[in-house]
Amino acid sequence: MHCFLTASTVLECLDNCKLSESNQTLLRKLGVKLVQRLGLTFLKPKVAKWRFVLVTVIYQRGFRSLAANLQFSPGDPVAQKARNAVAVTEEQEEEYDIPGEVENVVEQLLIGLKDKDTIVRWSAAKGIGRLTGRLPKELADEVVGSVLDCFR
Repeated sequence: MHCFLTASTVLECLDNCKLSESNQTLLRKLGVKLVQRLGLTFLKPKVAKWRFVLVTVIYQRGFRSLAANLQFSPGDPVAQKARNAVAVTEEQEEEYDIPGEVENVVEQLLIGLKDKDTIVRWSAAKGIGRLTGRLPKELADEVVGSVLDCFR
């Protein structure tokens, strides 16, 4: 619990520093990395089960090509098996409360995605990926939607 309180305090201080407005690339990059790691302290370490279900079903059939994976028709037995496996995984997923600080972390990482320097954008993207991997599927979908909104 002590780490959680310290992480909240450090995150608040970082937010008040407005590192995203700095003209120093290294400072912005390290700020994004720190925000990402602080965000991970608020979430339980886990591997999101929903990430591997579809890949496992398709890989068992031997399709290693993205083009082949995208050619599944809705009536395809492999696609149906994948949908069933995802539904079972969603039912099994453990629900837990996500601290409010995670929303702040995601917002700061989304700002990092819009940075002018590639290294900062790269760090923010990696952070969003790591954070999303620990979120329940519904929240992960919201984060992915927010990332896609950045490109509109």
